[in-house]
Amino acid sequence: MGVLREIISGLTLGIVPDDDALEEKKRQKCDFDFKKQIISELEFQNIVKTESKKIKRIIAIEFENCMVKFTVRSGSGISDWDFILDFNDYGKLTGRSWIFDRGNYDSSIPSSLRDKLFESLKEYFSTKDVSFCPNCGATLNFQKNFDEDKRVNVCENCNCELLNPECGDNYIWHCDKCGSILNNQVNWNGEKRDFHKCVKCGEINNLNEQD
Repeated sequence: MGVLREIISGLTLGIVPDDDALEEKKRQKCDFDFKKQIISELEFQNIVKTESKKIKRIIAIEFENCMVKFTVRSGSGISDWDFILDFNDYGKLTGRSWIFDRGNYDSSIPSSLRDKLFESLKEYFSTKDVSFCPNCGATLNFQKNFDEDKRVNVCENCNCELLNPECGDNYIWHCDKCGSILNNQVNWNGEKRDFHKCVKCGEINNLNEQD
């Protein structure tokens, strides 16, 4: 466990309500790996550094995986104080972050930087090739079973099945009742699909219009 993570784990205990503390422990225990993210570690660090430079009182930055420690010069210039932003959103880097070890609760710098970084990261993600579930619109790139070929078996958000590229069909058709993908079913007929009986729930689907 890194130094910053040890600090965060210690600060969590006894400060937040029991339910929130359990949820916070659950979040912290999620493994984070930059190799599984849309953004690289270097790109992430560059965005953080760029936004941090806009706040002149931030005089030092320390990175540890997806956690960042910032050192801020006090308004008087006599002393310094720190705060940590943890970007581990249950194993994903979505732009959201949590503030810890805030050395000055009266300062707006931590929350202001957090918000600016969220917007910068969101803008970065908007320029990337991001895949979405055709059934619910959830981002697939952040899902655990997402791979480089943009294929997932089941959407983690809505549990609908997703198209396997081996089926050779240009369109994705879902069952109106259970959300199962019809293209992957054994009785699917790509040439004659005016209607289709879902093999999972028995629903008769009208296929006159694309999903």
